[in-house]
Parts: sequence; C-alpha cells; structure tokens
Amino acid sequence: MEPSRQPQWARIERVLNYIHLNLDKPLAVSSLARIGGWSRWQFNRVFSGQTGCSVGRYVRELRLSLAAEMLLFTDQRIIDIGLACGFGSDISFCRSFKQHFGCSPAKYRQRGLPCLLKTPLCLDPDHLPPASVKARIPDIRLDSRPGFTVTGVAGRVHGLFSPCPDFRSRSPWAGD
Repeated sequence: MEPSRQPQWARIERVLNYIHLNLDKPLAVSSLARIGGWSRWQFNRVFSGQTGCSVGRYVRELRLSLAAEMLLFTDQRIIDIGLACGFGSDISFCRSFKQHFGCSPAKYRQRGLPCLLKTPLCLDPDHLPPASVKARIPDIRLDSRPGFTVTGVAGRVHGLFSPCPDFRSRSPWAGD
C-alpha cells in the first residue's frame, strides 16, 4: 500500500469500527465524517472510493443482514428486530427488507435459509485479495430457490481465476 494512503485507510477503518458497533443507533453521515476527520462531502467521496458503495447503502445492508440473521436465529418479534437494527418503524423496516431481500421479513423467517447477507468490511490490506483479482470480482448474489430443472447447451467459460476470464461476455448457453 502507498504510504500516503495509510492514514486514509486508518481513518476509514475507524469509521467502519464505529458503524459496526453502533448499528442500532442513528448514524448521520455528518457524525461519521467527523469521526474520520473529513467534511461531509469529502467523507462521502473517500468512503465510496475506498469501499465501492455509499455510506447509506453500506449501513442499510449491514442492518438488514443483521435483521435477517436475527429473524432466522431468534424468536424475537419482527418489529423488535427492526427497532433493534436501527429502523425507526415497522413500516420502514419491512419496506427496506422487502426491497433488499425480495420478500417480507415474515416470509424470510418462514423460508429459514440465510441468503443475501452482507458481512462487515475489513480494510486490512493483509486480508484483501490482490488488485488483479479484486478488479475481476463481480458483485455476487447468493440466493436459494426450490429445486428446478435447467435445460440447455453447454460450453466452456473461463472463470474468475483464469488468466483470461470471459465470463462477463460469454455464457455457456451462447454457443461457440
């Protein structure tokens, strides 16, 4: 890592730690910017540049992931889970949850399968993939559905760890 970026990483890491410990509380961008020692505008720019998403999206996805885990592994009421994860009302929680997971919190709990969960970011350079791999990693969405049959033709696709990946432009069903 470049020496000039080390202080910036440390400041973002400080903000991330604060976010992770305070998901149940209101997290205003201006307060988070102050923790990192930036103006609100500069913080939004740096955070987005370093993490690949906006502060609001990151916090919302973490809160929703925490809520999803609580739905699956506790017997708490849905409204209590929403409030414990920093949502101001049952309506805002259910709306955000459905928008992110594609189903209501009750349906997610009933399904009983963890999917689309986001884990907290770690900016420790020793735990990050090399830049050459990171640039080729698409956003991955894991989901599960009841069993079904797929019919089609097969072809060779060079995947993520291939020296010349072509999975973004070629699919097995596109033919040769």
